Amino acid sequence: MRRLPSSWCNSIKVLTVAQKRVSLLGLSFGSYPTTMSITKQQFDAYVKVQMSGRTNMFDTRVVSAYSGLSREQIIDIMKNYSEYKAKFSTN
Repeated sequence: MRRLPSSWCNSIKVLTVAQKRVSLLGLSFGSYPTTMSITKQQFDAYVKVQMSGRTNMFDTRVVSAYSGLSREQIIDIMKNYSEYKAKFSTN
């Protein structure tokens, strides 16, 4: 039996840890509506916290305290980040 390269093993471990953290935090992306109205100001508030590096973005309580967003808004942004980024990008 061939062994996986160590870099693959590390990636698998990181993915497993991330999945466990999502589960432990009670984040269930499937349980929130996908059509929430997020404004550019709300998205910018989320990105500002993200870029500050102050907290783990999965800790929605802390992200909420810094950004003023609700847990539902934060999870919606996490779930639809690419779409919001494209929608609100300033080219």
